[in-house]
Amino acid sequence: MSEEIVALIITVAIIALLFAWAPFLNFICPPCGRFLAQRRMEKETAAKQSIKKHPQIAAIRR
Repeated sequence: MSEEIVALIITVAIIALLFAWAPFLNFICPPCGRFLAQRRMEKETAAKQSIKKHPQIAAIRR
């Protein structure tokens, strides 16, 4: 292979990794994927609780 083709393949692979890093992270390190999912759920729960604490603000936002 010429150097141009190798450089092109490497560039395409890097761009693909930029878009698909999360599934690869879950494949390489399953606890990391579970941790990220748990943090996402905690943020959603905190947002729901803040709406319950301040229903007036929630009514204005809707």
